Amino acid sequence: MRISLSLVLSACMAIAPKVVWAFSYGVEWSDVRNVIETRCLPCHGGDRVRGGLKLTDAFAFARGGDRGAVVDQNDLANSRILQVIAYENPQLAMPPSGMLLEAERELLSSWVRSGAQGLWFRIRP
Repeated sequence: MRISLSLVLSACMAIAPKVVWAFSYGVEWSDVRNVIETRCLPCHGGDRVRGGLKLTDAFAFARGGDRGAVVDQNDLANSRILQVIAYENPQLAMPPSGMLLEAERELLSSWVRSGAQGLWFRIRP
């Protein structure tokens, strides 16, 4: 089967911006782990499960809580975690103790938007 060069180039041009964008952030699980553990797990880890949400492993992230999944693999930019840390809706704002530092928000946002790399690792027992 012969594929035209223009067809291959068109396909590459269509996906290249997404690939470059995702890898340009370079944010891994190890970069965000401390933020999740210190700012989220006090209410969403171990025996504490508020809103039906436990964030102790990848399955919990995928399952989410009473309001759905934390990271939406089909629509990363609109993932629940990004909505709650933005503090735009007072009923969704997390953590309730106060907005994350700008650096923490940017780190989590970059991690989610680049595909939440390393999410399959266990956070804490």
